[in-house]
Amino acid sequence: DVMDDVEGRFEEDKFDHFAPPECVEAGVRDRVACEEIMFKIHAPPECVEALERGEISVRSPRESREACERVMFEENAPPECIEAGLKDHKECGRFMFQQNAPEECIAAGLTGESPRDHKKCEEIMGNSGKGGFPTTQSTCLLYK
Repeated sequence: DVMDDVEGRFEEDKFDHFAPPECVEAGVRDRVACEEIMFKIHAPPECVEALERGEISVRSPRESREACERVMFEENAPPECIEAGLKDHKECGRFMFQQNAPEECIAAGLTGESPRDHKKCEEIMGNSGKGGFPTTQSTCLLYK
């Protein structure tokens, strides 16, 4: 929040010097209008639709990104995560790891907290001769 406030004070000068070509070509001269153009070009279609329905605002890049992540989670999360009341991909990833990880990986202290936990689990399971980590655990990460 503090950084957003500081950056906001210099936004106009920064925009004049560093406006994206897409905004210059569109003749846009202010940051918010440019953010909307850039969002529509680069965001997933589900988020653009949410923007057009008024569910996402581009006034703050951080807030629009967080809102888009929520939309994408709601659209693409595994039903298990939705049923568990989870709200974001990180929580879902940990939950799915706990649901799908072999006992040996849990016993080794892996929680799914780190993105490397899946690889470590595969190594443990490879060394134990029981095969790899179930592929279903990665479904939470597919939409990010």
